[in-house]
Amino acid sequence: MKKIILILLCLSSFSHAINTYINLLDLMFLTSKYNNVRIISDSEIDVSSYHFVFNGDNDKLSLDEFKKILSSKNLYIDFVDDLYIVTDKEQLKKDLKQIKFNNFIPDDVSKILSLYDINSTFSTHNNTLYFRSDDFTYKQIKQSIKDYDVLPKSATFKIVITETNLNDLYNRGTDLTSILKPLNHGDLKLYVNLLTAPYMSNSNIIKDNSSAYFGVLNFLDENGITKIISSPFLTAYNDNDVFFSSVKTIPYLTSQSEVTNAQSSTTSSFQYKDVGLKISLKPIFLKDVIKVDLSLVLEDLLNDTNTPITSKKELKSSYFLKKGDVLVLSGINKTTSNKYRNGIPILKDIWLLKYLFSVEQEKDVKSVLTVSIEII
Repeated sequence: MKKIILILLCLSSFSHAINTYINLLDLMFLTSKYNNVRIISDSEIDVSSYHFVFNGDNDKLSLDEFKKILSSKNLYIDFVDDLYIVTDKEQLKKDLKQIKFNNFIPDDVSKILSLYDINSTFSTHNNTLYFRSDDFTYKQIKQSIKDYDVLPKSATFKIVITETNLNDLYNRGTDLTSILKPLNHGDLKLYVNLLTAPYMSNSNIIKDNSSAYFGVLNFLDENGITKIISSPFLTAYNDNDVFFSSVKTIPYLTSQSEVTNAQSSTTSSFQYKDVGLKISLKPIFLKDVIKVDLSLVLEDLLNDTNTPITSKKELKSSYFLKKGDVLVLSGINKTTSNKYRNGIPILKDIWLLKYLFSVEQEKDVKSVLTVSIEII
């Protein structure tokens, strides 16, 4: 029994050593010192009549914590001319406030204001945010959003789209081997495989050697092995999408009606569709890398009629890259049907005679599309 009483006395003593009573004046002093602000009390308040249970081992009180402690005693804090005033009268006055930005305001600022349950409006004319609030809340909001008033980070993407005709590769045989012989070593061979035989490569990200890779691209293009279709530069801000497309706009029949009266007539309705390659990129800047969200859609036209048939390939993925890295998306196979007239030269091109001296043939051309993306 004596041991239990002794333990309780020790616990009680320990509790008193940590939790102490403090009056309002001392609480104001601690908060003022830690936050480096000036705090005074309303003349109608007797600061010595308010006491609080305070943890003596923690003298770091934020203004938000100070405000909550005051509210437990039905006290409030007001902000006037760089002074925090403790009062027992709730401040309901909300004036129109404004914060002017040097840069454009992101959507995140509006989300911060919503935490305070405050409606706001932004004027693009003078780049200023307007809202109604009391002085104390205004100071908190201004402090919270000041870090957003900076130019956003941006990434520039160098995109090179190439197409390799597999039929030509097979037909050129030994001629192709001699052309590629100077490239048949080290990383250069790896780059050729990425473009012509991607299934033989273990990685599709090239680091610290983009100039050599694009040099191989130009070499293959000059020798007719690979054709560079497009090479745009795109710039995107942090967490914003940028879009590029290389398409062919085709009409397709949606409805057809025939009216027969004294004269018969047919009415056809067409719509248009973009068929080809579409790329969307969104960079998200992290500490050491850039996360790139990629969306790629490739549609091919399979026939050329009023009701065309298309095929579709789609890729959505994310990659972690650094500036200078090259992401190579290859192995995108496509088959194109080409119609051509084979026959006696000159005569095959003359109207009516071409039907006697030539024949129309159709040939499927297999190719590999490659999209190379570098962050510069």
